[in-house]
This record gives sequence, C-alpha cells and structure tokens, in this order.
Amino acid sequence: VLVSCFNHVLLSEFHALAPEIPLGCLYETCSLHDDWRSVLELVGASYIHPEDTGLTREKVRAFRDAGFGVNVWTVNSPARANELFNWGATGIFTDVAHLIPRR
Repeated sequence: VLVSCFNHVLLSEFHALAPEIPLGCLYETCSLHDDWRSVLELVGASYIHPEDTGLTREKVRAFRDAGFGVNVWTVNSPARANELFNWGATGIFTDVAHLIPRR
C-alpha cells in the first residue's frame, strides 16, 4: 500500500497517524516548485508523483538523486513509459496497463 495525494498537509497528518505507510506527494507540473524536496521531507514522503507533462530527465534525476522514488502520472504511451524508466522513474500511473510492458 502506498498513499498519495495532492494535499500535502493532509499527507503530513496521515503520516502522523500511520508512519509505517509509505507516502507519495502528487504534483501537477504548474505546482512543482523548487521547494519540492523540503515539502517531501516535511510530509515524510518516500515518493514524488509528478505529472508527465513537461517532466524532464533532469528533474527525474534530481528526484532520484535526492533519494525519492518517482512515479509519474498519467503515462499512456508505451514509448514514453520506456523513456521514463530509462531516466530512472520507479513507476507510472496509466489508464492502459495492458499496453505497458512489465519491467
């Protein structure tokens, strides 16, 4: 089980009640600011869940280098999924799981 949410305050409250459950902070591209690492640390998140639109190799590498898992949403192209995994993404959210090859 992994709990993720756009509401990072709510995630922090959840973490206080159930610190053993891993958390992921969801981010729309427009709200992914330079303070992302501080937010994840304050919340107690182990994962960042950025929107696929506008995501770059450099961002994925920065997330991974900071020690976080990276699960990208919503990826419906097998080629894009492959690219993201090659960049170091740890997972994807998709509407077409049957089209995405298992890693």
